[in-house]
Amino acid sequence: MIGAMICLRVALSFVRFLVAFILAFAVTQAVCAYVLPILALALQLGGVFCYSTHLQRYSSTSVVKGVANVEDE
Repeated sequence: MIGAMICLRVALSFVRFLVAFILAFAVTQAVCAYVLPILALALQLGGVFCYSTHLQRYSSTSVVKGVANVEDE
């Protein structure tokens, strides 16, 4: 009787471990398949946005400087 209870506890622990392992694997696969590409796309779009605003700022200041230089001459 005691041996059967020990065997049952070991089996339940193994099943619990197996379920936790499968869930961890599924979560890892979901993160790799969905979250990381979305995060990479967001970072790329953020970089493009920052670069474009930097270009707009640079071009607007250079135009102002160019106009000021033309008026000074």
